[in-house]
Amino acid sequence: MMLPKAGNSRTSARQKLLKRLLLVMPAEHIAKLLGDREFIGQHWFLFLERRKIPLLVRLRANTLIDTPQGKQQIQHALAWMRVGQRVRGRLQTEIYGVRFYISVMPLEHDWCIIAHRQQTRNAFAIYKKRWTIETLFASLKPRGFHLETTHLNDPARLWRLFALLAIALLWAYQCGLFLMEKKAITVKKHG
Repeated sequence: MMLPKAGNSRTSARQKLLKRLLLVMPAEHIAKLLGDREFIGQHWFLFLERRKIPLLVRLRANTLIDTPQGKQQIQHALAWMRVGQRVRGRLQTEIYGVRFYISVMPLEHDWCIIAHRQQTRNAFAIYKKRWTIETLFASLKPRGFHLETTHLNDPARLWRLFALLAIALLWAYQCGLFLMEKKAITVKKHG
């Protein structure tokens, strides 16, 4: 579904899209819905909770959580943590009206904070899989094929363009695999 605007989607647009998906795929077939820091908010979290859709989402460091001292930003409540140290799924708190477990790891200049509905010790490994879609987006957008500069909005033309981009992306991927056999590519820490 192409949205008629650039940037992040609104909660109502995400809800509409998910309702369409649920018509053909029941919620119990969704293993996990992964999301980045833009896909947060009380209405969104409650919408997913009511439909029993398991969520694993990255949070911003300034997200408020309940602490014995009252509501605090995660980065302040856990300021005692050192870079690279991990808390994996033991902390439970309410975020935007929904109970979550959180896994936390301070990074050099940021935080990796993952909220998840079910207790798990491998939230970071699960979330890391989401980076494959970020790589795809980067390849299609300004760092790659510049998809957004086409300004196409006709569904038939968009379909053909996506088909062509899929072929081009697969070709580039295959070339990368071929080149990796000759010289290994350094993999960054985030995957």
